[in-house]
Amino acid sequence: MVHPCNIDGGISLVTSHREETNSLIEKTTKFEEPLTLFDKNYLVTYQEFSSAVTKAGYDLPAYEKYFNFVTQLEPLGGIKTKREAAMFLAQILWESDGLKAKSEYACIKTGCPGLYGTSRYIGNNYYGRGYIQLSWHYNYEAASRAIFGDDRLLKDPNLVSENDEYAWATAFWFWKANVGSSGEVKKGYFGSSTMAINGGLECNGPHKKKAIKRFEIYKVILSEFHVSENPIENGCYN
Repeated sequence: MVHPCNIDGGISLVTSHREETNSLIEKTTKFEEPLTLFDKNYLVTYQEFSSAVTKAGYDLPAYEKYFNFVTQLEPLGGIKTKREAAMFLAQILWESDGLKAKSEYACIKTGCPGLYGTSRYIGNNYYGRGYIQLSWHYNYEAASRAIFGDDRLLKDPNLVSENDEYAWATAFWFWKANVGSSGEVKKGYFGSSTMAINGGLECNGPHKKKAIKRFEIYKVILSEFHVSENPIENGCYN
């Protein structure tokens, strides 16, 4: 689950792409056949993506998930290298239980009312949603204003869990604003990305084994993405 972030800081990092990303998110997507996409100049191929997910121990993902991943990597996530794409995907697979959990399991039945703050839209609950498990009312508002220029996600937080594009978009927004901007992450220090996402519990807290598991997933993905370099564990518990 993501840590609280600074709203103003998050917005300033991504608003320059607002018009571009609005077009990307709001368009009606007609998914193309996989063989057609293989010929396009995407950073990660469908084969690399699906192989990485399954070899990391998760179910074969729907093609839609690959499409929304690969088309938002740079526009929303600011991700330009396969190494950073592998870091991002490793964290997302862990946070979302292999792209299966777009709603926080513990809150699906009850909504966890008030646990993650409230807003002017009475009755909404801001528990973890999307592939990064976006949490807290101020993160929903920051993400919404940065991506869309309005408060639609604060008004209807279920959009993040019900729309696969939104589930990826909020994950990429959080990454760019709070994780990918780190110099250590840019250098390939995977542990630094874990520190930014859940450092309080996994790097400096009682759940080190979970941080180690994240790194193990990253090693698999880096290999399946055909990145010829040694993964760097540093930045979390070491």
